[in-house]
Amino acid sequence: MLCRWMFEKYDGVRGFWNPIKKAFYSRKGNILALPPQVIEAMPTNVFLDGELWFGRDNFQEAMKIVYRKDESQIDWGKFKYVVYDIPTSKATYAERYAQLCIVSTFFLMIQFCDILTGNELEGKDYKYLLIARYEICKDSNHLERFLQDIIDNGGEGIILRDPRTPFESGRSNAYLKHKVEK
Repeated sequence: MLCRWMFEKYDGVRGFWNPIKKAFYSRKGNILALPPQVIEAMPTNVFLDGELWFGRDNFQEAMKIVYRKDESQIDWGKFKYVVYDIPTSKATYAERYAQLCIVSTFFLMIQFCDILTGNELEGKDYKYLLIARYEICKDSNHLERFLQDIIDNGGEGIILRDPRTPFESGRSNAYLKHKVEK
């Protein structure tokens, strides 16, 4: 477990962002219906892999997207697209994560410049994007404290990622789930 990166396991729906088709896709390749304000807030030049998330203890809200509920019945005020990967990159996970941070910094700079200049950037608002944060696992005690903190705050568990690995679709030893069975 040493040197693995620990992330919260967000209890939502896996979603892949395709900037060319301007659409989110499920793990099985089905289009996920999201409102125009979310679609327009996504980047236009990078494919993303993440979780459609409505906060802790709110999995059922995310499932409404999968079950194609009327979008007006979904609480979009709590919605975040928690991003943790760039699936089209051939780099290691550490390099892909660094690319995510560059993309995220670019979005923040755009927002900051908009505030300073008063530009609306054609209505773009990146408030729905959130880059998943991590800690480097130091030892098994650190892992258990990290997990317990997430559980104590209503989270589901953690994901341990190997930063040296290339992207792999599907299940992989490059990332492991660790959670408490209820």
